[in-house]
Amino acid sequence: MSYKLFFWNLRGLNDPAKHRIFSDWLSSHKPIFGALLETHIKELPLPWLMSTLCRDWHYFSNHLLDEDGRIVLIWKDPAKVSVISQSKQMITCEVELPTCPSFIHSAIYASNTHEERTDLWVEILNVKSSLVYDSKPWVTGGDFNQILHCHEHSAFNHLTHASQMFQFRDVLTQLGVFGLRYYGPVHTWTNKRDLTPVAKKLDRCLINSEFLTSFPGATATFLPPAPSDHTPCLTDLVFSLPRAGTQPFRFQNYLTKHPSFVEVITDAWLLAGNVSTDLASLCWKLKNIKRSLKNLNKENYSNIQQRVIDAHRLLQLAQDLTSFLPYGALLRNGFIV
Repeated sequence: MSYKLFFWNLRGLNDPAKHRIFSDWLSSHKPIFGALLETHIKELPLPWLMSTLCRDWHYFSNHLLDEDGRIVLIWKDPAKVSVISQSKQMITCEVELPTCPSFIHSAIYASNTHEERTDLWVEILNVKSSLVYDSKPWVTGGDFNQILHCHEHSAFNHLTHASQMFQFRDVLTQLGVFGLRYYGPVHTWTNKRDLTPVAKKLDRCLINSEFLTSFPGATATFLPPAPSDHTPCLTDLVFSLPRAGTQPFRFQNYLTKHPSFVEVITDAWLLAGNVSTDLASLCWKLKNIKRSLKNLNKENYSNIQQRVIDAHRLLQLAQDLTSFLPYGALLRNGFIV
């Protein structure tokens, strides 16, 4: 069974114009656990809004420490969530899913001020050391409001951004976490301005090595932002890796040394027409080449272990014959070429 997690900076979710879009998104992608960030939902209307948008879901918010409840966790059965700690910028919990090892999840909504983000870095380091996350799978996801590399900012300025970037790198090194492999755009946020557009990677999914060991097929996908200026991140914990029979064809370099290599490629290319006018015809040509190269490999290099054994036996036979016959007789009879 596939379990999916998500986080999404969906600022102003109390806007009725965003309700239907978000509900449809949940219905389409079917996550079992998620974190809503920068919602600006007050504590009083939260129960009504959750019952409207996330019917039959459980939820937990950090309204106790932030009146806007900037982080709201939601989950549905059979997931079980136990909150470990909370602050204005982070909620940490333990998530239990059937047939899966339990893991620690930290939902992040970092402040847009450097001073408060520094407080968050210290908090994360303290939480890690106090709960001994080194021995448990740990995933940290959300809006960090900070780039990690210069190419993650479309208008990077070394004087303005470098020091905070290096500080963030140092924190992640101390945490022992790294980015989960992902699909989608590099930049996850845009200011949506036509005249002065800026794009950054502010949202990321980070894991420790124990998480990768427990969920080796996990992968993250950054999806279209829809009504937000941030892209939602959907994490599939048990993403199916390619199986035997469905793997892409791997070209072996040694085939290029075969005398018939160029001829085989040329014949296969011309067989599907001389000119490729669209992607479909190009794919057809490549499939023909793939088939021909497989045949070339099979005819000349297949069952290589047995071929080595046979060649070794012939060598031994030739060596044995040299001990009984004169060297000249061997040459005349064609045993040695």
